[in-house]
Amino acid sequence: MVDEERELDVFLLEAMVCSICYAVYDEPKQLQCGHSFCTACIDRLCNETEEKYTCPLCRAEFTSPPVVNYSLKSLISRIKEKDAMVKCCHQCSKPAKPEDQYRCDDCDHIDREEVLIFPI
Repeated sequence: MVDEERELDVFLLEAMVCSICYAVYDEPKQLQCGHSFCTACIDRLCNETEEKYTCPLCRAEFTSPPVVNYSLKSLISRIKEKDAMVKCCHQCSKPAKPEDQYRCDDCDHIDREEVLIFPI
């Protein structure tokens, strides 16, 4: 049961992270193929290419501008509102206190980036 819950947590987290920049989506945009990316990432991709645009994951071509993925945006917003995500130490995976964003009390490791997980 615990393994199944962890698999679900990993699945949900992966669904909320941009596969280009590996950050939790702020304003996810969806391509015609169904894949979503951060607005900044997909805008940068479109600005670098002049004619044909291709999805970075499946290489499907798209011509119309990506649209905001409101379902994903709403899901992320609801999870953040309920504080379902916590910051954790990269080293030992223990939850970090809000005031100690980068220092872990358990192993004294100092992270330079946030890692978000779902509590079980």
